[in-house]
Amino acid sequence: MATFTEIRYEVRDRVGIITLDRPEARNALTHTTYRELAEAVETTEARCLVITGADPAFCSGDDVKQIMANITPGVG
Repeated sequence: MATFTEIRYEVRDRVGIITLDRPEARNALTHTTYRELAEAVETTEARCLVITGADPAFCSGDDVKQIMANITPGVG
């Protein structure tokens, strides 16, 4: 199983549990989070996946500071 830094992933009785694990940022999604989520989903052998977030929030959306960091205004 892969080592993740921004999610936790475990399987219990063929149910995969993915926990977003950036509580200090209210589990905001980064490029790393998206990559780790994709890897967990693509490689799982679980029959069902549950996605949850570490307290205090499920997910506050994208980490805008990181996601938008390399965007040039007026391009795209």
